[in-house]
Amino acid sequence: MTSAVSYRPRQLRFHTGPLKAGWPDSAPYDLVVSLCPFGWLPNTWLRQCRPGAQIVQVLELEIPDRLAFLHVDVDEHHQPTLPRVLWRINGDLRNSHYVYSLDAHLTPATGEDRYDIAVARYS
Repeated sequence: MTSAVSYRPRQLRFHTGPLKAGWPDSAPYDLVVSLCPFGWLPNTWLRQCRPGAQIVQVLELEIPDRLAFLHVDVDEHHQPTLPRVLWRINGDLRNSHYVYSLDAHLTPATGEDRYDIAVARYS
C-alpha cells in the first residue's frame, strides 16, 4: 500500500491503494510519501508528479536499528534526480538524530516499470 498526498492551500488529502498504481485520479502531485518499506521506486509515481515534486519513502533495509528514508526530486521529464537518504541515527522516533547522505543509487529495473534502489551502508 502507498499513500499519496494532494496539497492545496489549507487542504491535505490522503489516499491508500495498490503500490504500483499510485493514485492517478488526483495527479499531478507535489509530494508523495510512502510509509511501506520496499526496495524500489515505481515509475508510475514519477509520472504522477509535477516537475519539482518530491517523493519520500521508507526503505527496506537489512541493517538492525536503522531507519532510512529515500528522498528524491522529480525533474521536468518525470525522472528521479538527487536521490539521497535520510538516516535515523539513534533514539526513538521523537528523540532521534537524523543525517542526510548522498549514497542512494537508482537503476532502471530490467523488464520492469520501476527503479531499483541501492544504498551504501551508513556507519
